[in-house]
Amino acid sequence: GGSGRGRRMATAFSMAPPPDMALETPAGSLAEMSEAEVAAAVSRIKAGFLRFFVSMMVRYQELLIVPSSTIKQPAAVDFFDERRWIARFGSESREWLPRFFR
Repeated sequence: GGSGRGRRMATAFSMAPPPDMALETPAGSLAEMSEAEVAAAVSRIKAGFLRFFVSMMVRYQELLIVPSSTIKQPAAVDFFDERRWIARFGSESREWLPRFFR
């Protein structure tokens, strides 16, 4: 079921806590935070970016392609089916996803 998958995904990202996990949020601006609070906030931001990009590329192996032998010097995009990858996401994301490859 969906909850089992969610638990597996949560353990797969030990560096990035699940988005629904309650995190302590320090009050005030960065200037008002202690060095330890700033370090913890930076770690949470990094973890969020990691989780986001890893989730975008889940099962990327399914989209790898072998370029034609007629291509003398294939570029990295020749090995990845960008159109199928973009089709995995909702229509609201399709405008900016092609920029991910450029």
